[in-house]
Amino acid sequence: MSVSDITPERLPRGRHGIDAEAVVASQRARLLRAVVQVVGERGWSGTRIADVVAAAAVSRRTFYELFDGLEDCFTAAIETGFARLIEAIDATAPADGDDFEARVRRFLGAYIELLAATPGATRALHVEMLRGSDEVRALHDRVMEAVGERLLVARFGDGDRGDVPAEFGVALVAGFEHLLSRHIRAGGDEAGLAAVVDAAAAIAVRALG
Repeated sequence: MSVSDITPERLPRGRHGIDAEAVVASQRARLLRAVVQVVGERGWSGTRIADVVAAAAVSRRTFYELFDGLEDCFTAAIETGFARLIEAIDATAPADGDDFEARVRRFLGAYIELLAATPGATRALHVEMLRGSDEVRALHDRVMEAVGERLLVARFGDGDRGDVPAEFGVALVAGFEHLLSRHIRAGGDEAGLAAVVDAAAAIAVRALG
């Protein structure tokens, strides 16, 4: 039996024949998902380890065997999600005839789909993450820079960009993030994120088109 065969909520009770490595991988994955969900629901300052282990259906002892503390768990969740985001973005190969706007929409759409797959992720990443420690905010900056770079690649490829600096991509991604966080803070729902994508795509095309 592999991790993919295990329900994400909890492992089967009693003897289940799952090897120890798969058990640890399942517990870690549930904790990463849970910390994002709880931070998204309760805010960074209102999240406790007890909330996370309850949501993940693991013991506090298991939590401390895997992570040094709440921030370590949250940082690991962000890094894991970021790796998946880059994979999703890189997998959205342009179709024949796609113009830059279509590529940007594919790019942003992949991100929105990834956010939607994890409850609480949108608020955790675009509101609560900025309220974390210096280390958490530094991770946020690295994510912004990497995603900004991919936005510029979507426009210019790997060739000459003329006088367009890397910061231009970061600025556009930061604008997208602001639109998302404003939508969330105003109580907007998941369905309304499509309008955020429309606005961000229009801004990117206007700036780089």
